[in-house]
Amino acid sequence: LVAVVPKGENKEIEKKIVIDELKKEYKAGDIVGKCEVYSGEDKIGEVLLYSDRDIKLGGIFENFKFNMKNMFRKGV
Repeated sequence: LVAVVPKGENKEIEKKIVIDELKKEYKAGDIVGKCEVYSGEDKIGEVLLYSDRDIKLGGIFENFKFNMKNMFRKGV
């Protein structure tokens, strides 16, 4: 996506990432969401976001186990 702003205009380009959180698993190449680009309040474009690897989202137990395992590795 390319956005061209004329010289001298003070337009702020803002991006908003929208992720599809309903799926619990993504395969490499799956669409995981989109990036919407805004100039002020006007939507000027959007780009689909793809997964570059297989992803499996963990449940509560997996998240707890990961946090306990890594708590002391990085320090407090």
